[in-house]
Amino acid sequence: MFDVGEWAWSKAHQQHVKIIENSGLWGQSFYRVWLQQQDSVVKVVADDLVNVDNQAET
Repeated sequence: MFDVGEWAWSKAHQQHVKIIENSGLWGQSFYRVWLQQQDSVVKVVADDLVNVDNQAET
């Protein structure tokens, strides 16, 4: 689980993202994240994100 303001690694986008909102629906967790390289905001599922410390393991 990530908190708003934390940085994570997006496996789908292959870049660091900043968590700006978290939500859940029917047992699935979602995050709105800021893609710094594209300067855009997207919604991703929690399974797409890993801790920055664990980035090398993916």
